[in-house]
Amino acid sequence: MKTLRAGLCYKMAPPQMLEHKSLSFPFHRLSTELAVEVIRHASTPDFGVTSSNVYSNPLTICLVSHEVRKAAMPQLLHTVLLSQGCNVYAFIRTILMQRTYRQNQSRLALNYSIYVKRMWCGMCREALVDEPRDSPIWLDYGALWEVMRNVESLGIDNSSLHLLYNGLSTDVDAMNADGVDEKGIMATRRWKCRKVTFAGDYWRWKPLTSTAEGSAFLASITHLVLWMREQSHCHHHGPQPASTINSRFMEDVPFEMMKNLTDVGFVLLRNPTKPVPFGSFVAPTEMLAYHLPTCGTTSTDSTSDSSEHDATVFRSWAMDYTDPVSHGLVLPLYVDPFTNGQRVSRVLHWEKAWAMGQSEYSWEAAQRRAQLAQKETCVVKPSVW
Repeated sequence: MKTLRAGLCYKMAPPQMLEHKSLSFPFHRLSTELAVEVIRHASTPDFGVTSSNVYSNPLTICLVSHEVRKAAMPQLLHTVLLSQGCNVYAFIRTILMQRTYRQNQSRLALNYSIYVKRMWCGMCREALVDEPRDSPIWLDYGALWEVMRNVESLGIDNSSLHLLYNGLSTDVDAMNADGVDEKGIMATRRWKCRKVTFAGDYWRWKPLTSTAEGSAFLASITHLVLWMREQSHCHHHGPQPASTINSRFMEDVPFEMMKNLTDVGFVLLRNPTKPVPFGSFVAPTEMLAYHLPTCGTTSTDSTSDSSEHDATVFRSWAMDYTDPVSHGLVLPLYVDPFTNGQRVSRVLHWEKAWAMGQSEYSWEAAQRRAQLAQKETCVVKPSVW
């Protein structure tokens, strides 16, 4: 660690500051523990800034020295944002490169599956024709699955669903790079992620509900967030429910297959009190969070006294045309449309909301509300995103 402190002091201080020692920061005098904490703090991406690349500063820190890189990389890899297809391709190439490093016992080798805790897969379209393996846009689903299966929280845009179901169905023989479970065990039994966020204007459940590996994945989910906007809700001409809440998209969620689900959060769509002009775009500003204790007892009258865990109660709560809000907790949803000058895009910035931890906050807030058991007097302080 002395090498770490000395190397950082030398490489981060410009030559003119080295000539005037009184102006340089005495980093080498810090204790090892404090020096490491400084590096970790400086190498943590700030997802609240409006920068084109939130990883630019942490990547620069990794270039200081090998020891500094070792301290910085766990923080840099904690939350991985794959916003576009090009980011997915680059990340896959990095994973494959790390495989080579491990085989060659390089000191640059890192096991990404250990350090990546949160992963977001943004807008990545599925290729219509399989690309050759030497193509820069070839998708090695197995390599991505090696990391994706171990994350604690996974966020997926509707255009990247293929990254999930193709990863789940990947041949197990290609999964031995991490040295775990080399006996040919089913891929779905090795899936560890339990907290999932699905985002986009719509969601296709069929690729998951129609396969064995997809069904096993759904059964493993404990925390689910649905950030979906129903395209036709503003032009519905049928009878309106007594409640101003519109949650018809919850009818299609296969809660019957989610046997371990305890927490659900979803976009809160309110029926407009006035006619909405055709083609207008209204960004949601709230979400509704539900929590179902694993013991089966709830604070509402819409569930039975049975101790059996039944996730379909979430659909009953959401489709309660009288007052679906009474079963859960309304939370602010900070999501803005993409802007291009003065023009507002119809695509919402779900990635930033996820990166700032709004999925996790919805689960924590709903659990806290259920524990307090007094929804009228329950006060949940808003989190600082």
